[in-house]
Amino acid sequence: MESRIREAIQYLEDFPGAKVASVAREFGVPRNRLRYRLEGRQPKAGRLASNMKLTYPEEAALCLYVDRLDHMSLAVRPEFVTDAANNILRERSGQADFVIGSKWTSRFLKRHGYFKKLQKKLHAERQASEDVTRVAHYFQNLAKVVQEHGIPPDDIWNMDETGFCIGVGKDQLIVTKRKRAHYFGIPENRESATDIEAISASGACIPPFLILSGQMHMSSWYHVTGLDPDAAIRPAPSGYSNDEISLEWLQHSCQHHQD
Repeated sequence: MESRIREAIQYLEDFPGAKVASVAREFGVPRNRLRYRLEGRQPKAGRLASNMKLTYPEEAALCLYVDRLDHMSLAVRPEFVTDAANNILRERSGQADFVIGSKWTSRFLKRHGYFKKLQKKLHAERQASEDVTRVAHYFQNLAKVVQEHGIPPDDIWNMDETGFCIGVGKDQLIVTKRKRAHYFGIPENRESATDIEAISASGACIPPFLILSGQMHMSSWYHVTGLDPDAAIRPAPSGYSNDEISLEWLQHSCQHHQD
């Protein structure tokens, strides 16, 4: 039906003097529906549902983004999906306060066949990665790439991020007469922080990039003894990095690498 309507619209564009009713009869399509399409109304099959925040192409692009991260073995947390969806909405609407609802991410994951599972430690893979033969083979291949492309040590960088739970200590030995296990309480409202650092093969390092829990900068952060004067501090509600913060770190590292 829609294909015949498109043919009828094309005919009317080629012959503007033709009557809509006559063209509708000629192509065997409802007259009112043809008028609706000429007015710009879209068919229900291609129309965005009223409860959907993103369009179908936008959701498809978001799925590609999630799948790409997953195939790279990068942990995709639900808040990453939320941030990506909000960025798409802001880019399209131009409004900074235009965000998805609190349950949108869960419905999106269910709608596209994703599911959440606990991330477990893979001791076997860790043990295999520490095998001397595998490590030597990796660095042999790396040396070939470096030599083939003439990459200097100053342009070879290794970065890593480390998360912290502020105020939470490790298991410790204590003195007691009780034979039962002894536990210490961990506050439920503990804060999280992340430190992103990088070092080059020549020994140069980038000042740390600290992500602290919060909505805005606090003056007390900048009066800590021993803090690198070139360190960057970025507040974030979760205390973790995301795509936007990762881009800021990249700009921070490029600036100091050029210096």
